[in-house]
Amino acid sequence: MHRLRAFCGARWKLRRRGYLGQRLLLPAALLLALGAALIMFLWLAHQRERAVVEATRELRNLSVVLASHTANSFSNHTILQEGIIKWLASEGILTSPASFAERVSGYDVHRELRARVAAMPQINVLSVLDPEGLLLMRSAAWPVQGARFPEAVALKVMRADPALQTFISGPSKSPATGEWIFYISTRLRAADGTFLGILSASVKHRAFEAFYENIELGDGGAVALLKDDGILILRHPRIESAIGKVVPNVLPVGGLRAGDSEVFIDQSPLDQQMRLIARSPVPNVPISISVSRRTDAVLAEWRAQRRTALVVLAVLEPVLLGAAFLARRQLRQRSLIAAAVAARKAAEAEAALAEERRQKQAQFAAAVGSMTQGLCMFAADRRLVVANRSFAGMFDVPPDCLVPGIAFEAMLDRQAEAGRLSHAEAEAIKARTLALHGAGEVSSVIRELPDGRSISECFTPTADGGWLVTFEDVTERRAAEAKIIHLAHHDALTNLPNRALFRIKLDEAIARARRGHGFALLYLDLDRFKEVNDTLGHPAGDLLLRQVTERLQAAVRDTDTIARLGGDEFAIIEDQVRAPQDATALAQRLVESVAAPYELEGHHVVIGTSIGIAIASPDGAVAEQLMKSADMALYRAKGDGRNCFRFFEPEMDARMQLRRGLESDLRRALAVGEFELFYQPILDVGSRSVTSFEALLRWRHPERGLMPPDRFIPLAEETGLIVPIGEWVLRAACAEAMRWPERLHVAVNLSPAQFARSGLLEAITGALAASGLAPHRLELEITERVMLKDSEATLAMLHRLKAIGVRLAMDDFGTGYSSLSYLQRFPFDKVKIDRSFIRNLGQTRASGAIVGAVVDLCAGLEMGATAEGVETEEQLEELTARGCREVQGFLFSRPCPASGIPALLHRLRVGAGQTDAD
Repeated sequence: MHRLRAFCGARWKLRRRGYLGQRLLLPAALLLALGAALIMFLWLAHQRERAVVEATRELRNLSVVLASHTANSFSNHTILQEGIIKWLASEGILTSPASFAERVSGYDVHRELRARVAAMPQINVLSVLDPEGLLLMRSAAWPVQGARFPEAVALKVMRADPALQTFISGPSKSPATGEWIFYISTRLRAADGTFLGILSASVKHRAFEAFYENIELGDGGAVALLKDDGILILRHPRIESAIGKVVPNVLPVGGLRAGDSEVFIDQSPLDQQMRLIARSPVPNVPISISVSRRTDAVLAEWRAQRRTALVVLAVLEPVLLGAAFLARRQLRQRSLIAAAVAARKAAEAEAALAEERRQKQAQFAAAVGSMTQGLCMFAADRRLVVANRSFAGMFDVPPDCLVPGIAFEAMLDRQAEAGRLSHAEAEAIKARTLALHGAGEVSSVIRELPDGRSISECFTPTADGGWLVTFEDVTERRAAEAKIIHLAHHDALTNLPNRALFRIKLDEAIARARRGHGFALLYLDLDRFKEVNDTLGHPAGDLLLRQVTERLQAAVRDTDTIARLGGDEFAIIEDQVRAPQDATALAQRLVESVAAPYELEGHHVVIGTSIGIAIASPDGAVAEQLMKSADMALYRAKGDGRNCFRFFEPEMDARMQLRRGLESDLRRALAVGEFELFYQPILDVGSRSVTSFEALLRWRHPERGLMPPDRFIPLAEETGLIVPIGEWVLRAACAEAMRWPERLHVAVNLSPAQFARSGLLEAITGALAASGLAPHRLELEITERVMLKDSEATLAMLHRLKAIGVRLAMDDFGTGYSSLSYLQRFPFDKVKIDRSFIRNLGQTRASGAIVGAVVDLCAGLEMGATAEGVETEEQLEELTARGCREVQGFLFSRPCPASGIPALLHRLRVGAGQTDAD
């Protein structure tokens, strides 16, 4: 009975225990399932927050870098416009409203604006408008047509706000090209402050968009420039319909300072996408730059993790609940089994729960191990909870340092013992991490490793008193940011410092000079570079510039600075110059190095360099004066024959002032009629009769008297004034020839600059039409320099001139190395033998042989031959014996004004034994 009672009691206890187990098993399973789901959701929340934090940091940094780049771009435009305004003021154009419109509409202003635009390809057109909106000048064309733009926004704003100096307008499409542009307008003031108008630069959107295309923005990334009033200037990728519109819901940049930024999430009014947006103000400009990514792109990786987690939960939860229901049924069926069986079942249940925990831990470890970022998690007692493979691989951590449960300090000590860290580094990491743990704040820093990698560490405290640290290799991203900064300060072709960085280096050198460290500034200009560009093409020119750069770098010291200022212009800051002899040694090395031959794609090329040198004084050197002095010395070197160097001397400044005065007089001379034409006869040898006159330009200067062409023609060619002067010569010579007998021709010289101008044919036909002169009576003389510029284009122009009936002569024949090739390619009407061969006739056999050969060559090609510079009867007799048919020179007459031609013709007829009736 006792045993039965004991058995029954045991049975009752088992049934009571089983009943309680059946009631508690299902809630326990539910709690376990909920706990697993909660952990997964917490992990997903953390991952989402990390993705947003990382994207925020990237966008914030990129917006600040792009804001700085944009500020530099606008600063370059400001420097350009300020330079133009200073030039206008130095030319006396910004004096008074009465003379401003007339002076600023001149050709010299057009040339200056066009040259400035050519140096900055991002600018489309420079324009000048008066206060009423009348267009006075454009860099794209001259003269302007007098269009009016009274409703120009910049004019309205500047009239309303007299204190406003610069205004940036909204974007618009260029009427000429159809591309998007925006305007930067600067106020023009007279000396007394009177508002004269605006100087407006149209800036191409493409200049900014091309830069943004090289930036890795990521999936869904965009960059936008907005004015402070919300107008969208440009966006990349472009949304055509939004450009120039006011963007709704744009947050003002408020009190943000340069280098700051704000980051927020909002729905973009441009593409209706939710975006993570970072905005930064552009320093010194009423513009902000916005860098954004779609939130779905930012969270794309997190969504993939979320899908994986949900799949895991979808599998795990039914397993837990199914196991609970199965266990409950088994307990009900086995309630009468013996205590041993019950104990065994309890042990099996415990084992099942342990397995489930192991599986959960394995799944969590797999999720952590699949992360690309390194991860370490520590509990409140500073012991390691988990560390993934990415962390171990990133820092080459030994396996025994990553055993869960190891103390934080012990983990670092073992790494130091294994040689992965120095003891000093280990102690520094301990101190920094424990300080952050004590503060309980989120922190992010970037560590520079000895192997050159940059690692971003993000410290996040956890709710249980521990902490989590994630690690990401940001080396490539930082390299990309450094590349952006490098591109803003270096020349893309040669990788040398550009003009902006050169100015910074020059200011630094001046500061050192004031402390006793002298330096020299060298300006270099390549001789004959343009000829290489024109004949071999721009790719060969670029290759030549790179080879020149290598030679310059080999010639200077590491402490010196080389910069490319643009085109074929370079500058060198030679540091630690104690005496001019130091700069002389460098300049001599540079001249010799650059002059050595080059091999360019199979072509043997030889160029030279002209160098101007200015020595900085330790008692207050000024950058602008130094650059001006070096430039004047360079000009002197070029004037002294090129391929040499010259130091700046004070008298150079005075000589430059004289040259500028002569240039100013030359610009005035054409307008006030100071030019005159003199004429020298060309005679037939047999009849001694005049066949034509060559028109020769003279300048009757009010102070210097009658000036021959060699005193001013080179300056006119250099400044471009030779084009309008040459057109005047054509018109005046044709008009004068109409007063002569019809048998007489007039010869006019054409310069290379006139051939380079597209309107040459129109100028010639216009002069013929205005005067009524028959085309066959006009003879155009060209030199070999014209043929060298662009032989194919020049030959095409010569054929067009030949087609209208004018006569063509090659002047100064024999002074070039390829004259014969041009005679073969184009049938000239006449060849003029250079006076250098005529001068020695009768004195050297070589001169006679050359002249005879040229005369025979012309006869064989059915061309006329005219000998220039005939001064003696002996020369005339020699030429006659050689078969030359036409002569010109002082033997017959010096050049005379038009008024003296009738008397000259009479004198020559009498000398030849003719009468006026002849």
